[in-house]
Amino acid sequence: MRKSIAGRDGFVLPVVIFTIVIMGVMAVAALRTSADGHLASQAMRVSGGAFYSAEAGLYRVLGQLADTTNTLDSSVQALAVGDSLVLPQGTLTNGASYLPRIVRLSSGVQPMYLLAVTGRGPGAVRGKRRLRMVFTSSVDVSAFAPAAMHLDGVMEIVGNSTSTINGNDTPPPGWVCDPPGPALPGVVMADTSGINLGSGTILGSPPIDEDPGMGASSFTVFGGVTYASMAAMADKVYWSDAVVVDLGPVFKEGGTVCDTSRTKNWGDPLDRSSACGNYFPIIHFKDDVHFDDHGSVGQGILLVDGRFDIDNSDFTFYGLIIVRGNESCDFEHEVTVYGAVHCAKDGGQIHQDAVINYSSCALADALTYSGVLTETFGPLKRIGSRAWSEF
Repeated sequence: MRKSIAGRDGFVLPVVIFTIVIMGVMAVAALRTSADGHLASQAMRVSGGAFYSAEAGLYRVLGQLADTTNTLDSSVQALAVGDSLVLPQGTLTNGASYLPRIVRLSSGVQPMYLLAVTGRGPGAVRGKRRLRMVFTSSVDVSAFAPAAMHLDGVMEIVGNSTSTINGNDTPPPGWVCDPPGPALPGVVMADTSGINLGSGTILGSPPIDEDPGMGASSFTVFGGVTYASMAAMADKVYWSDAVVVDLGPVFKEGGTVCDTSRTKNWGDPLDRSSACGNYFPIIHFKDDVHFDDHGSVGQGILLVDGRFDIDNSDFTFYGLIIVRGNESCDFEHEVTVYGAVHCAKDGGQIHQDAVINYSSCALADALTYSGVLTETFGPLKRIGSRAWSEF
């Protein structure tokens, strides 16, 4: 019996030691798990603070863009493709901060922009999250162009079969434009019964449309823009009967700067990459105007208080033409227009190879670069179904 008990000497001690080791390992593991959980919780809290800071920055910038008293909208639209605008850092009440940056992605009728905001959480340990949003400043030109030619009077097309009014959306040759939009009527007028087509052609959807409700305001108010407000913004003003010749871009400093002070410089629609390529002036004739020239070009917004007459000229214009004189609009001799034409009084006449093409691209660029869009149109808007994405 004594021998058996003696054979068990030292058995308890290893068991106790092993138990203590196991319990120590479990305690260390529990402490480590608790520490990891604490760190994970802290990381989520810091990351969440950075995320909500970035999201707050996104919507604060969108709010600034929607504020028509703020100049940010015009600054963004003035960006060239690939250029960026870094906005001032914003700080929230809890100490979190965000830094917004806007990059222009594309141009055309619907230019695209990327808004990227980097957010940092509050406190000494600050996380970092970055959100992005794509938005656009799509130009709705429908208020400025119910048709390729909009008139309150009799429409007469005479001359040969190449005299054309085209309501199909036509990008100007050589311009970078978005895909064409829906076709408009070639002509919209109050009463189509007096139209005289001759041998000319009218295209569009439909080619000719009647609007019995047309009134004086149809030629003075265009959405939120008035003829008077555009005239007040005019870059070039002609005060009496004017004969226009030799229009074309004018440069200085070795061709690197567009000389906008020159009366006959109405931009450079034939080379949009030049220094005058994005110069779209508002031109206001306070009386009659007569074009008598060969090879002149211009772009922008053309406002005429008197008679409009293009005779013996192969003049080409890109943009918006509004004529409010008491006599008709006359286009003849290889005159070409890309954009839209309004004749508010006695209708119009299209003669001998004259062509008027509706062009949403030419209208959008004319309205944007002339400043009419910046002055009168509201916010840039986000696109897509998601408010933001993270990267």
